[in-house]
Amino acid sequence: MGRYLLMISKVRLLQGMTAPRSIASKWPLPLQLLFLVVLILSFSSVFTLLAMALIKPIYGILGADTLLAEAAANPESLSGVDSKINALKFIQLCTTLGTFLFPAFMYSFVQDPMGDFIRLKQTGKPVLFGLAILGMLCAVPMIGMLYDWNRNVQLPADIMQTVKRAEDQASALTHLFLEMPSYAALFFNLLVIGIMPAIGEEFLFRGVLQRLFQDRIRNAHIAIWLTAAIFSLVHFQFLGFLPRMILGGILGYAFYYSGSIWVPVVAHAFNNSAQVIMAFLFQQGIISYNVENTESTPIYLGILSLFISILIIALMYRRRFVFDVSKQVNPDENT
Repeated sequence: MGRYLLMISKVRLLQGMTAPRSIASKWPLPLQLLFLVVLILSFSSVFTLLAMALIKPIYGILGADTLLAEAAANPESLSGVDSKINALKFIQLCTTLGTFLFPAFMYSFVQDPMGDFIRLKQTGKPVLFGLAILGMLCAVPMIGMLYDWNRNVQLPADIMQTVKRAEDQASALTHLFLEMPSYAALFFNLLVIGIMPAIGEEFLFRGVLQRLFQDRIRNAHIAIWLTAAIFSLVHFQFLGFLPRMILGGILGYAFYYSGSIWVPVVAHAFNNSAQVIMAFLFQQGIISYNVENTESTPIYLGILSLFISILIIALMYRRRFVFDVSKQVNPDENT
């Protein structure tokens, strides 16, 4: 016990010497969340407006508002029109940067100017990268089963009609984005759909929001699942809320047990990119499986997937990051 207390004392001393916290770090949780929301709305608005202004010189499209309205009302009408599809992807890319990545960086700097709030400097154990990716793969049948359950939830007719309309529009837009007639379209999609959302969303949700909740609530599991619920909620797709929340939970444990933001980033990017690549291979006739297939998942596969996912999280715990005083790393997530 004495050695443990001595180690903690050394840790706190090193923290005080190497990473002085800002006044903002002492704000109450509601004020922290309000500040984060203001950052998100501000950067998102600026980057979206910038993207809408740039599509004219880049893609030769005069009215961004008209294009967005057309994409929302009738996405199928844009099928095969590469300039308009690429313009929409460009707007999506810029919006991702403004909504997730830049607010996360700014919040991290304000929260801890001299430190590493998001855990960018921690590389993570190679085995945890592998387990996180394996966890995303093995969770696929469970996610399919949960999606089946989620979409069968009965809501009042008027609400269900609105939800269904929004889901259909999102599905049509996703199908439009996944049209990849060339390798150039594949690589653009890997950036827009696979890599940048993974980086931005993990930086914001796991790197900022999960850490913020954990620092204030002092319970890692509550922080992980509260963040996962918010992560799913902000996608505004009710019929996929539960499966997306479970994926967020897996990514949350990957961050918590690895001590590095790069572990969930890589796992998230792998999950997104794998779907993009499989869609491309299907369109090229190389594989026969269509990732946009909505067939029901057998319950036995979903339950087996659930147990394997729990086992993988347990393995992450056994291989979890162990604090080393010599590295001068904040051990909050590992105590």
